[in-house]
Order: sequence, then structure tokens, then C-alpha cells
Amino acid sequence: MVISKLKPVAIVLVILTIPSIGVLVMMIFDLKNILDNSAPLIFKVLYALSILFFLSFLILGELRNKAIKIELQQDYISKRNFLGFGLKEKYLYSDLDGFKIGEVHSRSRFYECIYLTKDGRKVVNISEFYQENYRELKAILMQKRLSYLGKEFVGFISETKDIFTF
Repeated sequence: MVISKLKPVAIVLVILTIPSIGVLVMMIFDLKNILDNSAPLIFKVLYALSILFFLSFLILGELRNKAIKIELQQDYISKRNFLGFGLKEKYLYSDLDGFKIGEVHSRSRFYECIYLTKDGRKVVNISEFYQENYRELKAILMQKRLSYLGKEFVGFISETKDIFTF
């Protein structure tokens, strides 16, 4: 059995999102004071939508899909979302369609991701940015002889789609 280890930088990023979420929630409740009555309605709506999108991105995108705890067992892989505090989901290797490899661009470099799929849906996202032992996890998964399904284009639209896919 191999258990994933979150990188310290990933933990810091997630910890920093918690106060951000608090500030954004307070801004939503204080929307009336932030936007005076003279502001056009469209501005108020766009402001509220941008806050909601940012919250969705942080909570659903980063904490649910990427900052996860992974356990590789002999016959199955399990994951726990939300830094390992979420419910445990198990997937038999034999039930998986296979995997895709994607590259996420940052300012200074590329980070590789492995997307495990089942019934055409991404079910596990193993990110080099978040997982300290990514290379070890990848090597073990390659020994499981999962089908390689090709490269996955990773961009703003695909990331947004993944956030809202359950």
C-alpha cells in the first residue's frame, strides 16, 4: 500500500484559501454596503457572480478535485477529497477505463496530472503540483497496466467543466 503525501506548498495554498473564503462570504453578505444604490444592476450581478465563481473554483476545484489523499492498494485505488477529510471512494483497477495524462501550466513550469477514468468520467486526479510522491504514485499505477487513453488538454474551460462535474 502506498499513500499520497501532500506537498507543503499545496497545504499552505489550501490554508490560505480558508481566510479568502471567509472574506468572500462576508463580502456577499455585505454586498449592499459595498455596492451603493447608484451602481448599475448589471455591475451588482457580475460582482456577485464573480464571487460565487471564485468560491466554487476554490472549494470544488482545488479542495474537491486536487488536494486529495490517495491510497494505492493491490487491487484498487481509493481517494478522499478535501485534504483527506472527505468520504472515501474506492475504484477497482479492473473497473477503470484507463488513464490520461495532462499538463497544467503555471508561471514558472508545467505540472503533470494523471486522470483516471471510469465509464468515460474522470474519477481521480493525481496532480504533480499537490502530491509530494507523485513520481512514486505514477510508477505504481504504470505497473497496474491500465490503458493509456492519450493526452488531456488542460485549460481554463476544461478545468471549469471538471469543477462542476459530479
